[in-house]
Order: sequence, then C-alpha cells, then structure tokens
Amino acid sequence: MADAYTPEERERFGALLEPMDTEEPISPQFAEAFVPVIFGPRTIAENPEHVRRWVRKWRARPSRSVWGEYRSWIDREDRLGRLAEITVPTLIIHGEDDGGIPISRAEAMHARLRGSEFVRVPDSGHLVTEEQPEAVNQALRRFVDGIAPW
Repeated sequence: MADAYTPEERERFGALLEPMDTEEPISPQFAEAFVPVIFGPRTIAENPEHVRRWVRKWRARPSRSVWGEYRSWIDREDRLGRLAEITVPTLIIHGEDDGGIPISRAEAMHARLRGSEFVRVPDSGHLVTEEQPEAVNQALRRFVDGIAPW
C-alpha cells in the first residue's frame, strides 16, 4: 500500500495498537482478534493447525514488537503520487481476502505503476506467501522469466 492511512483508520488502529507499547506477551484475545485480519476464510476453515501455529509464534513475541510494526507504517506520508517515478519492472501480489489491506489499495498502486503486473491471489488473506505459496511462486517465476535481461 502506498497511500497514507485516513484519520479514521489512524484512530481505529491507534485504539487497538497504542496499548501494545509494553514488554508483556501478546494476549490471546488480541492474537485471536487478528486472525481474520491476517488469514483468509479458507485458510481459517481448512488449515486451523497452521493458524494455531502462527498464533503461538506471534504470542511468543512481546507486545511492543507489534506496536513497533504499527508505528513504522501508521504515520507514513502518501506515496501514490510518487509511484510514477519507479521505472523498473514491478510485481504486485495481493490476497483477495486480505483483511488488513483492502485489495483496492493494491489496485491503486497498479494503476499508477507503469507496466506493473498485478496478481490477485484467490483464497488468501494478508499472509499470501503462507496461505498460497505455490500461487505466489508461480507469479514470481512468471514475472522474473518475463523480465528482459538487463
């Protein structure tokens, strides 16, 4: 995503994530609340053990690590207008069921990146590389194979 968060998004994310500025472990309630943000419905339904493993690993981190990630992106400036400056081949891969970043934001990037390739990955949420690794690998191989030699 290259655009800035709206004031409403900043407020909503802040209410959730500002309290995470602590060394306490990530709470089970917080981790479970983020499962549908991170994973698509198909993965949640068909691969619950993968989701449980991810939640266990995530909860092993201190809450401050989540807060630090949030602080790294919440206040960034809008960069959509600068995307036309990118002149190298660009691939955008986005899960169709991403609950964290709407696919429309990836489409907005694609519209502004001349010659970019956009791959929508069905049955995948935010962790597209974990949910649909073969689809991601195929997209990467196709993209790299299509790049003219430098």
